[in-house]
Amino acid sequence: MIDFEPIYGVGLVLIFLLIRGPILLKNKYRGNIIRLLIESVFVVYLTVLISVAFFPIPYQEASDPLLKGMQETNNFIPFNSIIGTVTTAVDVFVVLKQIMGNLIMLLPFGVLLPMVWRKQSSGVKMLCTGLVTSLLIEILQLLISQIIGFQYRSFDIDDLMLNTLGFFIGYQLYSKFSPAKWKKYFSMSKEAETNVL
Repeated sequence: MIDFEPIYGVGLVLIFLLIRGPILLKNKYRGNIIRLLIESVFVVYLTVLISVAFFPIPYQEASDPLLKGMQETNNFIPFNSIIGTVTTAVDVFVVLKQIMGNLIMLLPFGVLLPMVWRKQSSGVKMLCTGLVTSLLIEILQLLISQIIGFQYRSFDIDDLMLNTLGFFIGYQLYSKFSPAKWKKYFSMSKEAETNVL
């Protein structure tokens, strides 16, 4: 079994800081320090996302005949997995873990991506980005399963929908609470106060 050890994540973050840090901190500008912090959080999130989405990879278990019946099954019918989870779950925790987990998985990505990649500004572009990201995760899970000969993760259209929705909710949260919006709000408030006076 291949697992994603925390040390790998720490290593990726350190490599990022060694490469990106000197570039941004060349000028000791407060905006650059904040940007480096945001980008570092983004890299940490990506390492967690990779760990959750793809690991552990049970390549040794693929040859075990006892585990063949425990393989995941693909779902290409919308809402089939969601309905199945809700109707067969023994408690609410299982439903929340399965449905809310997929909804929350890409939510931070929707918040952090427009902070890091400022050209991605429109809602339509962000929705497409969320869809493509979720689709890539599902395809890679399917591809890894094919390579090891064991369906350890399934391609699920419901996961695709929930991940994309979570990403878009994250982007909407960013849009509502982004620093630019607050600056605009405060500048409008000052203008209003000036007009009143």
